[in-house]
Amino acid sequence: MSRIEKNGLQPMYSIVKENGVQHKLTLGQTFKLPLSAAEVGNTLTFSQVLMASDGKEVSLGAPEVEGAVVEAEVLKHGRYPKVIVFKRKRRKGYRRTQGHKQHFTEVLVRSISAGSVQGKIDDKKAQRIRASFSDRPVAPKEPIPTSPETTEGDK
Repeated sequence: MSRIEKNGLQPMYSIVKENGVQHKLTLGQTFKLPLSAAEVGNTLTFSQVLMASDGKEVSLGAPEVEGAVVEAEVLKHGRYPKVIVFKRKRRKGYRRTQGHKQHFTEVLVRSISAGSVQGKIDDKKAQRIRASFSDRPVAPKEPIPTSPETTEGDK
């Protein structure tokens, strides 16, 4: 429970429908959604907002809130951990193992606007969150030394 929720205030949030899945998004939150074609640094706009709240007022849609928009910035693309699919039939000696990784796009919620409910995170906070997702340079690995090749004269 966050400090805001302990004081009896709800943070600004909205419920958005994307690719047939509903997400509850709070301002400044990072979340993962199925792979999107947007490049890192671009802005995604979610216009299917089912509900928006600033902690005091609630805008409810029927089915969507008119004119409501949630903007999010693409932070990175990645893959979830591997999921192992194991099939077997008892007493038949039949066993099959298969694994796959699902792709995702991680985004940062920058602004929520729905009529009287409006909010935006400041650039300083967005910069700090963005920095934690930037690709850190990795030192190149040194080649493993191999034993010198033997020649016929060494035998």
